Amino acid sequence: MNSKKYYAGISKGYNELYGEEQQAKYEIIKEYIQGKVLDVGCGTGIITKQILDAVGLDNSWEMLSQYEGEKELADAHEIPFPDKSFDTAISLTVLQDVEKPEIVLKEMKRVGKKVIFSILHKGKWTEEKLRELIKSAGLIGEIKKNEKDWFFIEETKKKIKKV
Repeated sequence: MNSKKYYAGISKGYNELYGEEQQAKYEIIKEYIQGKVLDVGCGTGIITKQILDAVGLDNSWEMLSQYEGEKELADAHEIPFPDKSFDTAISLTVLQDVEKPEIVLKEMKRVGKKVIFSILHKGKWTEEKLRELIKSAGLIGEIKKNEKDWFFIEETKKKIKKV
């Protein structure tokens, strides 16, 4: 199924369907989020609106139009921002739905000084495959797991101001 069409179709009820689940994921990563943030695949902005200095990026106008903050309609494979223009690039429950997750991660690393993401551990997403994906993007960090997702938090040498 085409994920762009799927999310366009459920956009009006997305917060009701997934709001609680997305909030729980945010609780796992929020202490690691720092500075200016790019939320890749932000959808309706459930998480983005909770971050003081954030830009939401999504490829679904139906989803993105529900977020009232700073936003960009774009494909995550070609993020339209300069290198290192964000302190943290986050992405929750998006990578399993994109065509080339390794390219999306490389783009997140390009525009962000720190990368944090979650990916559903279904289908091909075993811990081994996840580690291969992380390595292919040149990332180093910690992997955590809950009942539905893998979480990756990049290690950074430089301290960035907390949000």
